Amino acid sequence: MNPFYGNWYPLPLQYYGPFLYKGVPLHLNFHYPYYLFQSFAPYQPLLSFNPAVMTRTPNSTANQYPDVNPDIFMDSAGKALSLINDATILLNKIKSSTGFSTELMNFAQKSKTKEVERLIKSVGIKKVPEVKFNPDGLILDFRGEAACCYLTLKVKWGQI
Repeated sequence: MNPFYGNWYPLPLQYYGPFLYKGVPLHLNFHYPYYLFQSFAPYQPLLSFNPAVMTRTPNSTANQYPDVNPDIFMDSAGKALSLINDATILLNKIKSSTGFSTELMNFAQKSKTKEVERLIKSVGIKKVPEVKFNPDGLILDFRGEAACCYLTLKVKWGQI
């Protein structure tokens, strides 16, 4: 018995015979005259699988991706390493110097962006990051040349 339609009929569905199509009375089905001429497969796939289409030849044009050229990728990785080196220098200074860290936090909490940037430049890094801060910590965005790469560091100083 179909639980969805079972409440509409006082008798089990099999007693209604030809007056029902897939559990729906003929007069309620808006496909009424047309579905009688169609055959329905219960689990008919939308697309058929053809293994011949899936085979790949060496000169096939079925590859939708361009040929791989790692030169730009390798160049971006090298530039990203220089950003990581700058970030490492800055983080080591923050970790090792209590005076530097205290001064950096004080200027950041007072929203003195110029002083924070001056302190970061004094560490001796090549690429000065864009500095943002919030009550939880410091956000440093290191950007490479020509948008090849970027590195974002979030350093927490408060409890979340």
